[in-house]
Amino acid sequence: MKILLIMKNAVLSFFIFSMVFFQLNCLRPKKSAFDTSSSSGLFFAGILFSTTGVTVGGSISGHSSGTLILKNGNDEKKIEPNTANYSFSVSRNSTYSISISSYPEGLSCAVENATGTASGTVTNANVKCSALVFQTLFANNGKNWNDYIQRDYSKSLLSQADTACNPTSGSNENYFSCIHAAEIRSLELPAG
Repeated sequence: MKILLIMKNAVLSFFIFSMVFFQLNCLRPKKSAFDTSSSSGLFFAGILFSTTGVTVGGSISGHSSGTLILKNGNDEKKIEPNTANYSFSVSRNSTYSISISSYPEGLSCAVENATGTASGTVTNANVKCSALVFQTLFANNGKNWNDYIQRDYSKSLLSQADTACNPTSGSNENYFSCIHAAEIRSLELPAG
């Protein structure tokens, strides 16, 4: 019995070859009682046991524009817009950790079930993208481009009251005590 191990691309395949010699003279009649000749045949059996790699991946939703780059270890995949699925080839029983190396412009993306051990094919490491939405920080007096709020110098810029500024209505209310509220936006990034 011969055993040959071949390593290629971090995938181990076992090829087990067995060669069995047997006499064929029992299968054919002898010419005479004194016939000592024998014929031998070669029987070759090859069995392939494979521990080839598996894939780790999942679906992609919400990726409608720009380029998304996913990473697993040193392996990177460039994902074009509107791609439905992705996968990385990994060795069976290896660990994986899928992350986002580059986000598409204007989108926030997260990977569900991003880490684990690939004991078999993994299909639930899903990527979900959504548009970044900039909202006005001052809901009442910051919706329109010409909206201003009253400036309170005792507070930070982001913790001002949502009070409309009218520079002509009072003695302390002049142009320098107003903040252009429409320029101040908030953005909440999803966790992950």
